[in-house]
Amino acid sequence: MDDLISYGGKMKKLFRLIYTLTYFVSLLPLKVYDLCHGTEFSGMEHNKDTDGRYSYSPSSLFSFPQIKRYIRRYLSNGHGHGILDIGCGKGFVLHFFSSFAFDTVSGIEYNDDLCRTARRNLSCGTKNITVYHG
Repeated sequence: MDDLISYGGKMKKLFRLIYTLTYFVSLLPLKVYDLCHGTEFSGMEHNKDTDGRYSYSPSSLFSFPQIKRYIRRYLSNGHGHGILDIGCGKGFVLHFFSSFAFDTVSGIEYNDDLCRTARRNLSCGTKNITVYHG
């Protein structure tokens, strides 16, 4: 029985490691985008909030192709709809949604530093995106 428990713990660690590796590999295209466009969407943000109310990590790009297909198929490419990203971080998801025809694209970010970074990232070349601090 002890062998099974030990084996289960090792498998759990292995799956956690695989998830971590695939997550960070998925962020590489975002880093390349940053280098080419002078933005700061990638990278971890050091959490200054000591009581653990929030944390930040960049969005993984793995699900974006499915989201794009869904928006085009079921939401008329965004016409007549709006997007609100609560906890928008550095604004990459807002940037992604700005490529569609949504009526409004807005984000709310609690962390003041991340809010400023999102506004800076979205100030060049994106259409009508509003980022609120709150």
